[in-house]
Amino acid sequence: AIPLAIISMLVFVAPNTTSFGIASVWMIVIYCLYTAVSCAVESPSNCFGALCSPNPSERSSAISIASFLRSVGQSVVGALMKALMGQQQFKNAEGQGLDLIISTAVCALGMIIFVMIFFANNKERVPYTSEKVSILESIKLVFTNKNLLMVSLTKLFGFGRGVYGTVSLYIAIYLLGSKGLKLALMLPMGIGTAVGTLLVNFVLKKFSTKKTFIIFCCYGASAMAILYLVSKGIGFNSTLIVPFLILNFFCGIQHGNTNVTPNIMIADCIDEMEYKTGKRQEGLAYAGYGLFSKIASAFTKFLGPWLVYTWSQYKVSTDPNVAYASQDDAVLSRFLMIYTIIPAIFVILQFVPILFYDMVGEKKERITAALIEKREKENAENEAASEDAEVVSELAE
Repeated sequence: AIPLAIISMLVFVAPNTTSFGIASVWMIVIYCLYTAVSCAVESPSNCFGALCSPNPSERSSAISIASFLRSVGQSVVGALMKALMGQQQFKNAEGQGLDLIISTAVCALGMIIFVMIFFANNKERVPYTSEKVSILESIKLVFTNKNLLMVSLTKLFGFGRGVYGTVSLYIAIYLLGSKGLKLALMLPMGIGTAVGTLLVNFVLKKFSTKKTFIIFCCYGASAMAILYLVSKGIGFNSTLIVPFLILNFFCGIQHGNTNVTPNIMIADCIDEMEYKTGKRQEGLAYAGYGLFSKIASAFTKFLGPWLVYTWSQYKVSTDPNVAYASQDDAVLSRFLMIYTIIPAIFVILQFVPILFYDMVGEKKERITAALIEKREKENAENEAASEDAEVVSELAE
């Protein structure tokens, strides 16, 4: 966590050089380090959901609550900064890029503090081993477990759902009429995401993880389609602001599903692997899933800019005094499609692999019961061995 906090701040530090080559090398090295250390923090932290309880319903609640708090944190940092700094000071900081530096510093400090608190008050239920593993083993683990592979493939099938973030600034400027509305644009979606993580927990009490994932995907695609139709019906003017922000909240709800349900499914897959092999492999399972996630992220970061700057036929300003050139309605319509329709298509695509996921129902109950019986037997054997050791010790004395 400490190296991640330091590298997060280095992202905003530029070398004092006129050499494009040196600047490029610095940028690539820092970004690669940032990504690598992020994985080193994310992968073990993801494992805690699977380790916190052997009871699937308990760990589902724990993962949902953790995701809810994370979504709240992501949503409120910007809003709190704006409230504390004041409208004008925040606007000045935003213009200089200082808002990103300050918010990153706050998050980095908070991460270190919370990690220190966490490790001081927790004990791992499953002891760690010094077994050597490799990335090839992680990939093999994913491809040899059908259910884990299906969960991992949701990331690849749905990689385009994140392109809305690339165009959000232009939605605020051109469709809603103000650059300052970008924060107002993202806040309802962030709040919706937080609400969605709680709703997932309630839905899971009625339906399996498989049905929950599919239900939220269908809902999310429908919400984004409605946002597109309402926006086209009202037109790109100030009248659109309020309904757009309200509908943006409802679009954000489906992100709660993609933040929570796959992690719960992976924990169930780990149970299945333990049932079949006798070994729990949280680290390898989440690392394999994380690899698919990073590949999908790379695709998203290619597709988003291509859609915004090539497919939309966006016109770059040629006037040094004007940051954003005026755009015609065709460009604005494509911006709206990048924010709604295109992500909606990928939201539908991402549940296709889950149709083949079967760690639900009777199978899940049977495996859970077998593992509980196995652990009870192991605990009884350990207690008996401990008592025998005490008897031997007393006899020796």
